[in-house]
Amino acid sequence: MQETSGQAPLVSVIIPTYNRAHMIAPCLESALAQSFKDYEIIVVNDGSTDTTRDFLLKAYGNSIRYISHPTNRGLSAARNTGIEHARGTYIAVLDDDDLWLPEKLALQVELMKANPDVVLAYCGTLKVDCQGELIEEVKPEMRGHLFADMLNRNCLKGPASVAIFSREVLRASGVFDTSLSSCADWDLWIRIAR
Repeated sequence: MQETSGQAPLVSVIIPTYNRAHMIAPCLESALAQSFKDYEIIVVNDGSTDTTRDFLLKAYGNSIRYISHPTNRGLSAARNTGIEHARGTYIAVLDDDDLWLPEKLALQVELMKANPDVVLAYCGTLKVDCQGELIEEVKPEMRGHLFADMLNRNCLKGPASVAIFSREVLRASGVFDTSLSSCADWDLWIRIAR
């Protein structure tokens, strides 16, 4: 992770977490292991009642920007808090139970920079079991203007962790809808596609 004096990073990585002190380390390690280095990591502790705060500050205090909600407000609210504090041109969300391969940000940033009209890029996923054994590989299938397709199904197969999007597009689309108990990421992808 590169911290340049006074300059905003190109990417803000938002990691919402709630009572995951026992499992957030691999997620953070995968973010810190990115080959692309011009990014910041913002961890939003969504009112955890376990040892999440102490663990994060002790183990990663110098590597992350730590923000805490006094009470649990939900995944979308935590993501939005991270977005509100983000300084990057691009936003990437990483759920606390997901891992990124080392080239994830580099490949997506390269694509976004080469195609300024692209406001969201996504990747495939490798679904693994608790032992790390591959269960399924999901590859990206669609590209281009996806608004009509997104109305029928979530074309971004997998968690929100697959996407990177322009912070600027959020001015028109809005952020994650905190009133939705599920599919808030799909809802945002539809609004971004529109």
